[in-house]
Amino acid sequence: MKTAKPLIHRDQIHRDTTFDPLSVALLNSAPLQRLGRVYQLGYAHLIFRGGTHTRLSHVMGASHVATQLVLSLKENYASSNLQFCPQQAIAPQSFLPFSVPAKQNKERREQTRLDNRWSFVLHVCRWAALLHDIGHIPMGHTLEDEYEQIYPRHDDFRNPRLRSLWVGTEAQPSEIRAILEDDALYPPSFAKLGISSVDVFDTVLLICCYKEDRRRSMSFEQLLNEEIAEGAQADPVSTPHECDVSFCRLLCETYRRQCGPNGRGAFRVFMADLVTNTICADYLDYMQRDPYNVGLDVLSDPRVAGRFYIGNHPLWGKRMALSLVDRSGKSRLDTASGVFELVRQRFRFAETIYYHKTKVAASAMFVKALGLLESPPEASGLLNPSVELGDVEALTSKLMDAPRTLPKLREQHLPFNLLSPDIGDDSIHLFLQQMAWKQIEEALPRKTSEPDQSRALVKDALVAISLLSGIVRRKLYKQCFSMDATLTKEALWIPTTDEHSLVTLITQLRERHAHRSLIEEAMCSAAGVNPGSFIIYVPERKSQAKGVETFAISGEGVITLGDHPHLSKKMLELNEDYRNLWRMLIFVHPEVCKDNIGTSQAVDALILELRNMVDEGVDTAPDYLSRPRVEQAIQEGSRIVYIPRSQRAAAQRLTSLLKCADREGTPICAPLQEVRELAARRSKTIDSDAHAYCAFIATWLPTNAGKLESWAQTAVEELIDGELHKQMSSERVFGADGGVGDSNDAQIAGILHRIAADLKRRHNGQLSHDTQIAMPTV
Repeated sequence: MKTAKPLIHRDQIHRDTTFDPLSVALLNSAPLQRLGRVYQLGYAHLIFRGGTHTRLSHVMGASHVATQLVLSLKENYASSNLQFCPQQAIAPQSFLPFSVPAKQNKERREQTRLDNRWSFVLHVCRWAALLHDIGHIPMGHTLEDEYEQIYPRHDDFRNPRLRSLWVGTEAQPSEIRAILEDDALYPPSFAKLGISSVDVFDTVLLICCYKEDRRRSMSFEQLLNEEIAEGAQADPVSTPHECDVSFCRLLCETYRRQCGPNGRGAFRVFMADLVTNTICADYLDYMQRDPYNVGLDVLSDPRVAGRFYIGNHPLWGKRMALSLVDRSGKSRLDTASGVFELVRQRFRFAETIYYHKTKVAASAMFVKALGLLESPPEASGLLNPSVELGDVEALTSKLMDAPRTLPKLREQHLPFNLLSPDIGDDSIHLFLQQMAWKQIEEALPRKTSEPDQSRALVKDALVAISLLSGIVRRKLYKQCFSMDATLTKEALWIPTTDEHSLVTLITQLRERHAHRSLIEEAMCSAAGVNPGSFIIYVPERKSQAKGVETFAISGEGVITLGDHPHLSKKMLELNEDYRNLWRMLIFVHPEVCKDNIGTSQAVDALILELRNMVDEGVDTAPDYLSRPRVEQAIQEGSRIVYIPRSQRAAAQRLTSLLKCADREGTPICAPLQEVRELAARRSKTIDSDAHAYCAFIATWLPTNAGKLESWAQTAVEELIDGELHKQMSSERVFGADGGVGDSNDAQIAGILHRIAADLKRRHNGQLSHDTQIAMPTV
């Protein structure tokens, strides 16, 4: 491999950053260059137009931060600073890899060898930070985190992408592995320690893949063994991904080789803490890069990065730990507050950016489109080859001699999986549209043998194309309904304290995409609109702020930030804020959102379907929706004018009158708002045909009297002399004894009598058409 030169890069956050030859080789590789076409914040750029920074810029920044963290850690242990080390911090000789045998531990050689050991930590952490996101596919967080069971997470052990990227195949070896094992790119200090290429590759791989489950007290090796055992029991036909545990076995062998009992292994868990766990290089970069690019305030506290030591946790071993004490062991409240503000800043991003309704709407449309197509493979072993300049002459001759080879050649060279360097967040829309047209092309020949299935495939593909086109043309779906945890429990009759039922419902909706699609179809059917008009978005209900599990040195020893006496209460409150951030959102096609009646019927269908999921077969009759507690929850969750079932017939009558009055079809949304303010200010209701007629007269006719001539005479006579008279004389407006009913109806009655009288006089020619009809205010 050609030796790369060092590189000085001008970064928008960290200014001049330096990359060593191996880092430059990694940056020039196809897997990392692909990250330059993957946005860090997905669809956030639809709202924050500056948010188009990429994962490549992020990993380059994270690599720089990792370098600074190691240098700060080394400086904290320098002889001049030992007096400031907290008592619980352990010495470098006991946590750095490649320990020195006792017979070689001579004073004159120790410091030089210690510097070389620090150099190894610095370089492998720097390289791992560059590689920690290589498993991300285009729209990665949307497809992995916002929705489940579409693609496995980028750091899932059984993710086929990881084996493809880190190991490769015999036909196409891993470019990443070849670079990491090229000892010509290593710094001179590696040779002095006798570090092998196996040590380097193993260590970087483990840093990027290491994780543990502290909630279940399971170590990395235990998690791997669990995955291997579950994979052996999975069905290879229905869940092929769940059965691919070969990479898990590789990780298990690597971990045992580098963390064996002899202590000579190169990997240390604190390296993973430094790069990707909790408050780390990854976190400290995007906590500056994301707000900088979207125009939010950037919070940066250098004291945090400079307060790391290595401490020994009784359960989890030697870990990166923030020192929140001074040298006498007393708490440093200023540092504790700085750490908490850094952790809380991410909650602000989640609230402002990650869960923004416009970003979420685009994500929901994208996932809906993908679900209507055959999902493209993540990694199919081989990437599409590029057309090299030296191949042009031969390929030209081949095509000129045999034009029929063009389709096959085109298929070989066009991208066909999500790890292709040609596919990014922008180009994936075009890639999926091409897939959709191919689905139509393949379905049409089956229209005779399988007409129903053929038609369904064609219809799904066209809906997917419509959704994808809507995203790039910003014809985004609108939010019409939203329920937080409290409203969801109220609307679905779940006891307030029953968190289990809510979590079960969320899990089912996130994992069972087919069932979620059936609910969406039921909503479309209830509203009488085209399939695909409604989309359900159900995010994960997170219950813990990232950063809570960061280790810290306190007077009690090495603990987590969540257990720190000065931070535990704040962390619990922050965790609760994360839980309260959860919302179930319903999005509707922008044309359909104007139909309040249809949308109200769709919301009813949603609530009934969800109630049936919570308690199958119970309370799913329509009268369930009339319960005051349920109806109030629906009203609070509606982002449109929700019309209860008892009032829907009257609202439909009003809609018909308005459409009759304006042949172009006046939208129901604006008139309904006027009706609520004018005709039913106190009751906020249109609960009968009488009120519908009243609302119609009170809102449309007084301001559109000039259109009377365009009406059919019989329609006017029926309205004024027939239905209106009949409805106005009913008990709903006048009392049974002929007197006036309630004060609100009395006001409406007085207004309508004056309007009706003026209309009749005008109709009979007794008033000029230029005369304005008086309309007193309700």
